[in-house]
Amino acid sequence: MNLESVKEVSKEKLLDLMGVKVASPTRTWLSISGLIGLGVLVGAGVALLLTPKTGREVRESLSGGIRKVGRRASSVMPFVH
Repeated sequence: MNLESVKEVSKEKLLDLMGVKVASPTRTWLSISGLIGLGVLVGAGVALLLTPKTGREVRESLSGGIRKVGRRASSVMPFVH
């Protein structure tokens, strides 16, 4: 192998030969946002387990929050195409 043939090797080919894959920015962003979403859900679950409220109070609070989100979503839906 001479120097000229080495110069013709593309970066992608060289990385492929080494077994390295370049991650796309979109895929990385989706992975990060998925981990953040998972963290939010786990944190909310832990907060519910450690809250000093009774089970009934927690259920009432959750159902009220779900109804509130549902009302907001239904008010926005006519504007979503």
